[in-house]
Amino acid sequence: MKVVSSSAVKVYLKIIRNTLGWRDRDGNYKKRDWISHSQFESVGVSSRSVTNAIEELIQNQLIQVTDDNGQSLHNPQHRKLAKRIYYAPILQTNEVNAYNNAKFTFY
Repeated sequence: MKVVSSSAVKVYLKIIRNTLGWRDRDGNYKKRDWISHSQFESVGVSSRSVTNAIEELIQNQLIQVTDDNGQSLHNPQHRKLAKRIYYAPILQTNEVNAYNNAKFTFY
């Protein structure tokens, strides 16, 4: 995370919270989530900084951005035309296995 800006870290953590931070009754996390621009702004990042942070995270291969059909939206022009944009963290296999094996308690 040393290579990205503080805004990118905040946006990345929002994506992590909305995907890996949610579990269904079977303990499965979301692989991707639709997150609006205003939801990103709620973590204290301006609209322009959100846009720059998303591009930064894509360039550093930390997130994947897709549309409703799962088509990649790596191009800013494509993201601008999409109705809904879904975000997913790009995780290494060993990170996913460690996360899936973690014990969580729900209250």
